[in-house]
Amino acid sequence: MDPAAQRLLDSVNWASLHHAYGEATDVPDNLRALLSPKTSDRSNAYEALSSNIFHQATRYEATAYAVPYLLKILENPATPARASVINYLVDLALGIPSTFLPHGVNIIAWRQWTEKIYAPGYEAEYYAEHDKDENQRKMREYVRHVGLERQRRYAKHELAAYDAVCAGVPLFQKLLEEEEDVEIRAFAAYALAWFPGEGAGGRNRSSAGALQRVLDREGEDILVLSSAIIALGLLNGCWKDADGVSDGMGNLISRLREYGASTRPSLVRFAAAVSAVRLLHHRPEDVSVLACILADRSFVPKSDSQKSNDLGFPFHEGDLFQYSGKAMNTLNLGDYPGVMSTLLDAFPRLGRVEAFELAEVELELAFGPRPEDEDGRQVESLNEIQRRTVTALAELAMKYWRGAVLGDILEEWNIPGGSRDECRKYMGLPVGDTGEGSDGESDEESE
Repeated sequence: MDPAAQRLLDSVNWASLHHAYGEATDVPDNLRALLSPKTSDRSNAYEALSSNIFHQATRYEATAYAVPYLLKILENPATPARASVINYLVDLALGIPSTFLPHGVNIIAWRQWTEKIYAPGYEAEYYAEHDKDENQRKMREYVRHVGLERQRRYAKHELAAYDAVCAGVPLFQKLLEEEEDVEIRAFAAYALAWFPGEGAGGRNRSSAGALQRVLDREGEDILVLSSAIIALGLLNGCWKDADGVSDGMGNLISRLREYGASTRPSLVRFAAAVSAVRLLHHRPEDVSVLACILADRSFVPKSDSQKSNDLGFPFHEGDLFQYSGKAMNTLNLGDYPGVMSTLLDAFPRLGRVEAFELAEVELELAFGPRPEDEDGRQVESLNEIQRRTVTALAELAMKYWRGAVLGDILEEWNIPGGSRDECRKYMGLPVGDTGEGSDGESDEESE
């Protein structure tokens, strides 16, 4: 082990720190195991660390103290699987990074929220929210107090972990610019996306320069280029939200339009589309790319987004389908009438599982987030986009309706889904027709 890394481990009194299961005395051995030449040892170490200092994406007192060691071994070219180290560092900083998409990290709002929950007035607000049942108030007094303390404690640990990883931004920039390994560079770009700095003088604004230089290089690898494009969109979007300005925005928008051209690889076009949407400078062509990804999982070849057996495209854990849906959800579909047809026409070509996934995305696009109440939704209240969406699902062949999955999905949005006929009747369609068609395709053939 690098002596400097060892000194970092030895400088921490791990017995005085706590994680999900108590004293953090097991953490040093877990961290050392990340340097093992054996993949199985490293996998076991990550599993242990994801259980103790990152249990269910929660950060603990010991979490931030592990970060300097992780950054130190990341510096060392001899460390195996360094892209995995970067990926884990981002997880420690954010918990579940995909929950921050499509907008990115607003660190100013994050700090304001943390300050708010520690303010004296917040206690009354918190208790009021948890005291709606008058009869249970006394019984829950202790639970309410513990809940408030836990919320404050976790908020403190989360911000400490974020700040600890933020200290590694210069290293991420260096890896992006100097490393030869494609996967390391792609994940370095991914890491830079989450640390925009705070205000016009934020020191991490220099990340934009490193990412921009990726765009300026000819013949850049698709994975690295696409990661840098998305990272720039997230960083510039956060800066624009924070202080109303963003250096080089005009040049970036011009580049995004260049990368959105149909002659570009589809992963690059996807990256340009989600960045353009984030920056509110999207065009119909960008929205069409997102619709194509939702309608056809093969639109982006796996060879473009997967470079190893362990890690693929960094953002949203490589799930371009869900990322596209989130980006599309920020738009008014009424402005893009062709999108609805693209998505609805795709259903009959999909296997059952893919159709169910698209149905969830399509319903959220049409109706918004799942409602909390369980009141029935009157058919007369549906707008045109909502009617077309539910009609398309009601008209799907019976093979999609067998089992309860599609019906359950509809009922989450308060649409009758107890059976295909129930949904068809709701929409005023004839009932009794199975819709199987003449090809006799079986459920197994449709998977």
